[in-house]
Amino acid sequence: MKIYNKTKRLELPFEIERADTFFSRFLGLMFKKDIPSNRFLLLYPGNMIHTCFMNFSIDAAFISKDMKIIAVIEDMKPWRFSKMYRGAYYVLESKSSSMKNFLSPQDELSFM
Repeated sequence: MKIYNKTKRLELPFEIERADTFFSRFLGLMFKKDIPSNRFLLLYPGNMIHTCFMNFSIDAAFISKDMKIIAVIEDMKPWRFSKMYRGAYYVLESKSSSMKNFLSPQDELSFM
């Protein structure tokens, strides 16, 4: 799966892995030692995340059902909890600093 940023007219150069079952969302990036900076995890449905049992910091984008970015959290350290983002349906997670220059609040996205 690929993601296209309609606002920036840019195809994101990342490999997207889906987490759309209870178990895959529950496990997410927990217990991983590291992930490549070109790999993103798309969790759905979801409007809040945590970084418990993670070994590295992450970036996270909270996205509405109509594919608009509600918020972006950069450099979320292990053992933290995000706030609940009203209207979010998708959460895109990546290694810290991977989203910079690609995703911003209010950007409109599409899946390809």
